[in-house]
Amino acid sequence: ISFVRAGALEIGHLTQLPRTKAAAQVVAKNARTAAKAMKTPLLLENVAWTVRGPGDELDEPAFIRLVLDESECDLLLDVANLYANALNEHVDPIARVDAYPLERVAMIHVAGSQVRDGFVLDTHAHAVPDDVIALLAHVYRRIGAAPMLLERDRGFDFADHARELAKLRALQSGAALHRTTHAASSPRWSVDEAPEIGALADLQARMARALTGGDADGLDEQQVARTRGILARKRAEEHP
Repeated sequence: ISFVRAGALEIGHLTQLPRTKAAAQVVAKNARTAAKAMKTPLLLENVAWTVRGPGDELDEPAFIRLVLDESECDLLLDVANLYANALNEHVDPIARVDAYPLERVAMIHVAGSQVRDGFVLDTHAHAVPDDVIALLAHVYRRIGAAPMLLERDRGFDFADHARELAKLRALQSGAALHRTTHAASSPRWSVDEAPEIGALADLQARMARALTGGDADGLDEQQVARTRGILARKRAEEHP
């Protein structure tokens, strides 16, 4: 549930959408169109943010719930992303996950992170923090043993991975059998209905320009600088 480009500008990074009803409508329409074309169910995943635009109407749990309700999709819950966002927004992670639509969880992701200058970065290159494992245990107590994926993009140490997987599997095996219990919702608009996206498109274009070398243009300058640094490191790692 993010965007990576605006117009002709490619950001190269999963970027947080504004948490607005218009953004939820666009995501839902795209998801329903894709599912219809592929004739297969889709799961939508919550992302970690490094920069946010102004004008949020909803908090994260309410935004995710609206997207799921309107798209008729279930949730791929990234516990590590949720944890990072909660700490970076100065919210208790347990309170945040309890406000999520956990009845819609069909799969779980976990990954490692690192704290840099007081900001939690989802890196996919470090061990899963103990606090994330504790949050995962809480989720399993709430929903049962949903399928889980440990994500690691680099920094591989397979002996460490085996120990980490054993710890995660122990949590999973101790949980009750997971069942999806939600009833399909009735979307509030037709898949062929065009949402009003003018203001949303303008904001995404501003964010894309800021992250690819333009000025901050009303965005948080510290967030923009941090995200540019992340993108530079990512490019250096992918093309040494």
